[in-house]
Amino acid sequence: MSKLARTYPHPGRAVGVPQQRQPQAATAPPRQRGSAPEPQRFDVFGNPITTTLPVIVLQNTSYTSGLAIASMVVGVLSLVVGGPILGLPAMLLSIGADREIARSHGKIGGSASARIGFWTGLVGSLFGVFVFFLVLTLVGVAVSVPTLE
Repeated sequence: MSKLARTYPHPGRAVGVPQQRQPQAATAPPRQRGSAPEPQRFDVFGNPITTTLPVIVLQNTSYTSGLAIASMVVGVLSLVVGGPILGLPAMLLSIGADREIARSHGKIGGSASARIGFWTGLVGSLFGVFVFFLVLTLVGVAVSVPTLE
């Protein structure tokens, strides 16, 4: 037994146990210049595929979601005229558009339009609620102020 095996054992090996020799792995043949060998392919059942597969060309079929565009339009309208009446549907449309875009795995775009629709709907709703309470307060103040007669 060597002194190194006794003082510095490998993890998982008892101290003082002689080290066994591992068989040497066969060296790979030198690679030839040129094209690399094609990797072996297997079908669903694990059988090797021996024929060449046809080349499939995918076209860019990405388009913008209609829900995203609708949410953006309704959200901008909620800023101008609608307040919460149009702001809440804009937010709901944008949530639906985000789900549709996520499920499409990149075929449907328009997430930026959906986000714009959500935030403009939210701001329009908050602004509409603020204006409603402002008008309610001004009417209450105008009614409660005594007139000089």
